[in-house]
Amino acid sequence: MADWIGAVDAYLYTIGSIGAEDALCEACISGRVPVPLSGSVEVERELAQRTAEADGGSSEVYRGHMTVAGLRYGFECRLFLDVDGSYFVSDIAHFAPVEWRTRIRVA
Repeated sequence: MADWIGAVDAYLYTIGSIGAEDALCEACISGRVPVPLSGSVEVERELAQRTAEADGGSSEVYRGHMTVAGLRYGFECRLFLDVDGSYFVSDIAHFAPVEWRTRIRVA
């Protein structure tokens, strides 16, 4: 299995100094990608499941698509939201390309 998330992570760090996990997390929670990636990355997400945790936090499962440089990736990730407002990606269960477009520019 290819390491698609690793390739996207490296690319996003190159263009915006933010990794794929952080970009997914921010986009899933707020609905917006981080500002340094706003012109290069799009995320469409849907909350698939929310579970209340015993410590007062919650876990959420999101499914959707992340488009980076014309390549569309399908993803499923689980986020943990702590009672203090902090959050992080606890698992990326799926991340793989589903669609791509190529362009040739003729000068």
